[in-house]
Amino acid sequence: MTSTAGHTITVEPAAVHVRAVHDGQVLAESRRPLVLRETGCPDRYWSRPGAADLVWAYPEPREQVAAIKDHFCFYATDVVTD
Repeated sequence: MTSTAGHTITVEPAAVHVRAVHDGQVLAESRRPLVLRETGCPDRYWSRPGAADLVWAYPEPREQVAAIKDHFCFYATDVVTD
């Protein structure tokens, strides 16, 4: 966890199966997702044609949350029950 003047970032492993789907197309899936919570998260978006703001990432995260490097965060995810 990192915290600076009211701004906090935490990264934790989750024990759920998640799937990011847009218009019926699976964009990503993981059985070992990381959960990131960030106060006042700045806009860092990637989009698909006709679908703005689907995913974001920190290519060079702060040292305290280095675990998120090379990961993507999807706004719309479903928890999958196996």
